Amino acid sequence: MRSVLLITFHFPPSPTVGGHRALRMARFLPECGYRVEVVTTEPSGEARIDTGLSKLVPEATRVHRLPVRHFLGRDSDLVPEAHEVFGRAWWKLRAYTQDLVGPPESTAPWAKDARRRAQRLLATGEFDVVLVSCPPFSPAVEALVLKRRANVPVVVDFRDLWITSVMTDEEGGTPEPVPWYRLYRHLRQERRLVDHADRVVFNNREAMDRMLLAYPRLRSKSTFVTNGYDGDVVREPPADKAAGTQRGTLTLTHTGQLAYGRDVSARTLVAAVRRLVSDGNAPPLRLLFVGAERGMVEAIAKEAGAEDLVETVGWTSRDESVELQRRADVLVILQADVEGNRYCVPAKLYEYMTARKPILGVLPKGPAASIIVDNDLGAVGDWSDVESVHGALRDLVARTRAGASPEPPEQYSARETMRKLAGVLDDVLGSAGEPTDVR
Repeated sequence: MRSVLLITFHFPPSPTVGGHRALRMARFLPECGYRVEVVTTEPSGEARIDTGLSKLVPEATRVHRLPVRHFLGRDSDLVPEAHEVFGRAWWKLRAYTQDLVGPPESTAPWAKDARRRAQRLLATGEFDVVLVSCPPFSPAVEALVLKRRANVPVVVDFRDLWITSVMTDEEGGTPEPVPWYRLYRHLRQERRLVDHADRVVFNNREAMDRMLLAYPRLRSKSTFVTNGYDGDVVREPPADKAAGTQRGTLTLTHTGQLAYGRDVSARTLVAAVRRLVSDGNAPPLRLLFVGAERGMVEAIAKEAGAEDLVETVGWTSRDESVELQRRADVLVILQADVEGNRYCVPAKLYEYMTARKPILGVLPKGPAASIIVDNDLGAVGDWSDVESVHGALRDLVARTRAGASPEPPEQYSARETMRKLAGVLDDVLGSAGEPTDVR
């Protein structure tokens, strides 16, 4: 069995979406002949954790955890409150210092620590390849040092596009101003990675094609491996929610935050639900938001005059979220037409597949909408068009009443996607025999 050293900033018990892809690597690559060892972060006191996710990490997987260090102690995600005058001023000063003389990402100090730990592990001669999951992207840059010093191939897994990710504001999903000199450093490191990584993996074709426009020379060593669902947990609905048995209120459920412009899509959705109910031709409807900021959801509902139709549940563990998906009648995916989303498929879409419920996509045209339509998983309405979402919702309610229960497509099962990733590793390592199809 060959061995992979996986370097990832996000990993259980962190509930972040980036950790789920790394978790699938740790769980399913061993079935493809690769032992996985992980270098990741030590959960901090401020971070949310989900112990249920930790239970999914195989016992045989050794995990090396390092405390997170940021440049000048500045975590860009932890901005002091407005009333903390001194703390906010100090945070801004450190931000300006980083922009002028520091590394492009505040996580760079942790990435250097991860590289040093990885170098000691590689010195044992036990590992065949280094696999890096991004973002953040600084661990991939440090992995190139490992490639040079330890003579080990490096495979970089892009969950998001680099420059697009850097320039996208999490709150609104709109392009975020980035000083030219900081952007230049990002571009320089991105080019270095493109030139020296042994293989670059994207999580959908559209993202790969977008990167190839900027770097045609990447074509010979790039591929894509989609995210996927856990085939071991494809779930049957509870008896009162089985296909064709819904006779009372239909529940539409969205799980996850409303970041990256999803609040705009949520407004479109709520307005469409309000309109459908007002038409008088629909069964009673209930729209449930799980994990979104309560104040934001309440404001959106009030704006549409839909306070009686909208409910919200705060942050939940993955197990609780999965159970709420199981009890839903329709599952909702939201996405806005902003730069950071145009080449992105929400990982939540694959998780939804296991619930075998119709999916309503309030989305722009793109890879996520195509997956729903091409696999007959539900219906799609335009993210900013109430009329479009109203029509999609009306059709989907009728299909739900008729007993629609879409089967999850086999090509998106985690075992299948990780088999493709193992094929990438085989090709990099010069495995004998026919290469695995990774298209």
